[in-house]
Amino acid sequence: MRALIGRSCTGASMIAALLGCWAPLAARSASQHSTALVMRGDWAVVEVRLGADRHPYRFIVDTAAGATVIDQALAPRFSEAASGTSDVQGASGAQSSFQNARLRRFKIAGFSFHNLDVVVTDMAQFSDKSDQHYDGILGSDVLSHYSYVFDVPNGRLSLIDAARPDPRRWGRCIDNALLARPGGANGFLSVPVSLHGGVHALGIVDTGAGATILNWPAASASGLSKNGSGVSAAKGVVGFDPRAITASYKATIADGTIGSKALPAFTARLSDLAVFEGFGLKDKPGMIIGANIWRTVPFAAARGAKAFCGSTI
Repeated sequence: MRALIGRSCTGASMIAALLGCWAPLAARSASQHSTALVMRGDWAVVEVRLGADRHPYRFIVDTAAGATVIDQALAPRFSEAASGTSDVQGASGAQSSFQNARLRRFKIAGFSFHNLDVVVTDMAQFSDKSDQHYDGILGSDVLSHYSYVFDVPNGRLSLIDAARPDPRRWGRCIDNALLARPGGANGFLSVPVSLHGGVHALGIVDTGAGATILNWPAASASGLSKNGSGVSAAKGVVGFDPRAITASYKATIADGTIGSKALPAFTARLSDLAVFEGFGLKDKPGMIIGANIWRTVPFAAARGAKAFCGSTI
């Protein structure tokens, strides 16, 4: 996505990866519910219900968003204004403040949440030049309360009221390395990735990012350079604030793996986004694994984003 979103309890400005202040959510207990998950434009989208309205609303599923977001046009109808604002630092490092709100009722995949704290913004910025319209963003504040399955190939998002996904389907899980970091990083899912030449990078699972991004420590260790073969200049990476742009290049990555699973060849951006520093990856190989990977590779996550699970890991 254009931004990684986080919420600060005190209103202090912090990098998104280090934020995490989620109030308990009241949810109707159930073992598992699934809902349709489809790619629309650059993003994977689910339909949710707001309030008592039976009309479906389209929300982008963003595993690297620390807070759920609602469009400013819908906020007056379905929410109450909450005190204060949330300081959001996007992937490119720019910071903006957004109004807090409290959704009276939010329903996703058979689960109903009441008095859900959200951030209000103009979702028109995510439409770009396409005819797609999005009503909000489903963030990790909701997802991390459950184990979940993100499966674009089979068109489903499943929320599971269990500590881990079914091992008969998803096999071995890889513990989330970010859980060792302080300040609420438990909402952000990570997985080790192997790149060309045996380079090991920490990948942030970001279903809301249109492209996969390697930082320069990862790119350089893989033998890529700005003037090297197969590398070309690309459009700058835009954060939540469209005025903030970070220079980037692009290259094809042909031999990446997650665990023992070989990834299909993909085009990656090469850029030292400010958010890598927040994840402790300023000088270490790191990746943001975006939707161009998750379009074809389903995965599951343990409750609280404690582990990344895949049937062939």
